[in-house]
Order: sequence, then structure tokens, then C-alpha cells
Amino acid sequence: MGGGIAVTIREENGKEHRMCRWTNGLDWFFHNVRFFQKDSEHLQGYLQNWYDMRKDYEEHKGDGKFAYPMTGCYAPSPHCAPCEYGLIVVDMKNNVILDNNDYLSLPEIHGGSLIEDFAGYGVQAYARKDSEAFCFRELWVAGRFVRATDRRTGEPVDISGLSRKGMKDLLTGKFYREKSDVDFHLDMSPYAYTRYTPKHAEQGMNMKQSVLDLGLVLSDEEEKVWAEWLHQYDTPRRRRKQGGS
Repeated sequence: MGGGIAVTIREENGKEHRMCRWTNGLDWFFHNVRFFQKDSEHLQGYLQNWYDMRKDYEEHKGDGKFAYPMTGCYAPSPHCAPCEYGLIVVDMKNNVILDNNDYLSLPEIHGGSLIEDFAGYGVQAYARKDSEAFCFRELWVAGRFVRATDRRTGEPVDISGLSRKGMKDLLTGKFYREKSDVDFHLDMSPYAYTRYTPKHAEQGMNMKQSVLDLGLVLSDEEEKVWAEWLHQYDTPRRRRKQGGS
């Protein structure tokens, strides 16, 4: 499944992009060596679809005759505030990531997500630029994996010295039980990464404060979205204590 997620990006030059995006593009953008390199072409590739939809929305919000099928779902919400699956804030200027989402683990790649690529193309999946295996191999070659662990036991999995075929066999389970259940943990530098528990009011308030501490100014509409989001995950006991309804 997938849906909407709020993503705010501040570039190194201070330019801000406040978006509601489809979750399916997250792994390509974040689990990519170019993200850590702050590659301008990679960033623009992610932003282009958003601005195409925003233009489509502004031109056709009156008649609803949108050129893109998802324009009406995402384009009306250019907010630095959580939506369906939460909010991710990337500050490339100050090297900070604030993460409150329950769709994708940004600091980890689950090996099982690559099985389909290898099942279809074998070791050649590494060379297909439209595959997750391609992005995975680039991160691997760049030394971005600090460790690998067995998801079920938490024990370390040794990936040192593996060939491309050896890694494929590990990921597809040929030499590792019946399937891949390995998590690859990413070096998130140059970013200082903070995760906030999704759908949790107190954690959400902590993230909102961190957003403000970065100097990101929230509009009245964004304040309203934040308030509604926090209220739905607050507890009746906490609201009574604070004198709320």
C-alpha cells in the first residue's frame, strides 16, 4: 500500500520546497547515494513531478480537469505539516533530517525489497538504472552501509568481501535460510538524523518544535494542519489533564 506523505526540503541556498508526495517515490530519493551527495540533478528529478502537479492544480482547480491523475490528491497540500503517512523534513543547509513517518525506514534498507529485481534479472539487476538493486549497489560501493543485521534476531550479518553474486545470493536467500531478512544500516552523514515515533502526539509536538528551531516558519494553515494531526493521536487522559476537549 501507499499514500500521501509530507516532505519538506530546504536546499543549501535556503530555498524551501513544501510538498505532499506519493510514498512510492521515497526509497528512490532517499536510498540513493546522490541524496547524500546533495546532487542537484537528483533533487530536481524528485521535485519536478511536484511542481508539474502544482502547476496543473493552479490551472485546473476550478474545473477539476487535471492532466495528472494524482494532482487532486497531493497538489492542494503544500505544507510543512504531517499528512497521511507523516512528515519528513530535510534541511540540506544545516544537515538535519527530522523523520516522523510510518512508511519507510530512512536509515535502513531491507534486503527483501530487492528480491523481485534479482528474480527478474539475476545479477544484471545491478546494472538496471530503474531498479532498487542499482541504487543499492551504488550505496554499497560507496561504503554507505555501516553494518547488516538479521531482522529476526538482531545479530550481525557479515557482508565483508562479498562479490556481486554473493550479495545477490544473500539477498535472495540462496545461502541464507529461506528468504532474505537482512537489514542494511546506512551511514546518514552528513545529516544529523532524528526519528520521532509516528502517530504519537508528544513525539509529534517534539518534532514540530524541532521544525521551528530550524527557523522554518509555519503558516496559519500549517498550524491548523498540525493541530488537527496532533489532536487525533492525543489521548483523552492527556487532553483532560491539559483542560482540552
